[in-house]
Amino acid sequence: DMIFMDIPYDTPAIKGWNRWRSYDLISVEYFDKLMSNIRNMVKDDNTPIYHMYSKAPSWRKKMQQYNAVIEKYWFKPVAFWWRQKLFQNWKPVTNVRWVVAEPEWIALYTLNWEFNDKDIRNLDFVLQRPKGLTEKPVELLTSLIKQWSNPWDLLLDPFAWSWPAVEAALQEWRNIIVSEISETQAQKIINRTQNFNTELSPWKKE
Repeated sequence: DMIFMDIPYDTPAIKGWNRWRSYDLISVEYFDKLMSNIRNMVKDDNTPIYHMYSKAPSWRKKMQQYNAVIEKYWFKPVAFWWRQKLFQNWKPVTNVRWVVAEPEWIALYTLNWEFNDKDIRNLDFVLQRPKGLTEKPVELLTSLIKQWSNPWDLLLDPFAWSWPAVEAALQEWRNIIVSEISETQAQKIINRTQNFNTELSPWKKE
């Protein structure tokens, strides 16, 4: 019913200064194979793909190759949002040259231009970097989930790595499938999901 992608891009910038990263990078060729499968998996022409990416100059050329793969499989970009990334102290994230980083973008793709009763004009979130530097804010995923899907809908996050997509889906009573190339990291997600499910019960929901 809905797909979210925050691709671990294989870009020069990631390899150069982002040495603290511990996740595996995905090549354009690998991503192409994935998109060919996703094209066959979508429920219908209205199924949304939310794609998060950067427009930083050092990433732009390689990033366009990944974006081109999405459109290769006939998904059309129909809406865009951007947010400035913030540190925990609410100050803008800076790069290695202490220059304020370019905003992060979210593109919405579908196979057609119809939204039915969906309101795609606004997203209610800020992009504050969590304590785990590679994690996406739960609030971001929650906002996207509420915008398009309904309770018990099925969501797909093919580049899970961390926990936020699962947490947001479970809190909003959605089903979710995540995949992760690292077996160790996948087991961490499974363990945390099991612990979360024991804590979550209907009477704890507002």
